[in-house]
Amino acid sequence: MKMTRMAIAAIGLGIMLVGCPPLLGPDLQITEFEVGDPPLTPNIEGYYEVPVTMVVKNTGGQAAGEFKSAVYYTTEEDQTFVAAFTVEGQTNHWYPHTDGPLAAGAEVEFEGHVSLPGSLAGTTVVLQGEADSTSGDEFIPDYGRVQETNEDNNLSEEVEVELGALL
Repeated sequence: MKMTRMAIAAIGLGIMLVGCPPLLGPDLQITEFEVGDPPLTPNIEGYYEVPVTMVVKNTGGQAAGEFKSAVYYTTEEDQTFVAAFTVEGQTNHWYPHTDGPLAAGAEVEFEGHVSLPGSLAGTTVVLQGEADSTSGDEFIPDYGRVQETNEDNNLSEEVEVELGALL
């Protein structure tokens, strides 16, 4: 069999010319971001505890390493802040995280509550989730803990939440 120089170079670089496509890396996407009804008033500590369920799926072709998630809220003044996202069984009350790799095609569910300050009473905020968050981190690459095939699809849809006015 006679090979061209291009074929030899492609084989040397590990490029598949024919057959199966190359394996893609991991890709984390939020496939579900549900926000429950907020309480009518803040709790005794002065926070609205809003129920949130976030499902993150690895839609890529390889396992994703450990990662953390976050929830942000945007005020009527268009200011965005990270909210504490408390999930039972997690040690970090701000950022729920996985405890190991997430296989290709697998998903993980984070179910808990987001704490919003009572000072937002009577306003509408917008909540948005993020998979592979770097919020609050130092010395983490811009892409997060998991280098993905698509770094531009880690945010959920935005959900408006109306917070009750204080009496």
